[in-house]
Amino acid sequence: MRWGLPIARTINNISAAAMIGSIVLALFALRAGDKSFDIALDTASIGAAVFTVSSGATGFLTFLNAFGGTTFSLDQQFGQDLGRFLLAIPLGQAWLITTIMGAIITILAFAWRSWTPTLITAVIAVASLLPMASQGHSGDLAGHIIAVNSILLHTVGAAVWLGGLILLVVLRGREGITPTDLVRRYSSLAIVSFFVVAVSGVMRSTVGLGGWDGLWTPYGSSSSPRPCCSRRWAVSAPGIARG
Repeated sequence: MRWGLPIARTINNISAAAMIGSIVLALFALRAGDKSFDIALDTASIGAAVFTVSSGATGFLTFLNAFGGTTFSLDQQFGQDLGRFLLAIPLGQAWLITTIMGAIITILAFAWRSWTPTLITAVIAVASLLPMASQGHSGDLAGHIIAVNSILLHTVGAAVWLGGLILLVVLRGREGITPTDLVRRYSSLAIVSFFVVAVSGVMRSTVGLGGWDGLWTPYGSSSSPRPCCSRRWAVSAPGIARG
């Protein structure tokens, strides 16, 4: 549990980025019907498959962690507790929905190869992050809505940046692709992703701080350097893509 859950979450985050970023970059920079477009969707489908498995694993490990002291067993009580976690507890429901949506995206990314259906797949892929974003904050209704939206935008922005970068690596050296055009279009997406991540991060921090007094709390101290880090990320993104 000490290492299993963080590793599963890391794999889940990276695979979500590969899933979303590959689809978005394919829609924005590649032509439907070309081999490169199909490769991008294959990459997204593989990412979605890993996302599905890692979501199920993370949900299961989260269950074991939430029910402290619980160990894997085949007895009836363990099954009842797991079923209650997945069907009655919001956190378990979120992971169950995420896993199901990941499986659907895996099939759609593999089966649909034209532009408009791929756009629908992209929308579903983004929506698959909503269940966990809704679990990322608790509080009053107004603050909760802002926080959930900012977490979703923050996650999607980072996924487009990282996933697009993964697709660039996959497509590197492939025939029929103009690297300069692809990198230029990716750089445009990276810039947009930066602003989405930066603005949503400020929104999320504002909700967390609750006011100016929050700047002097430990959370406020850790949040203050984030704009500077975002600026460095924005400067480095296009250079990484060209490299």
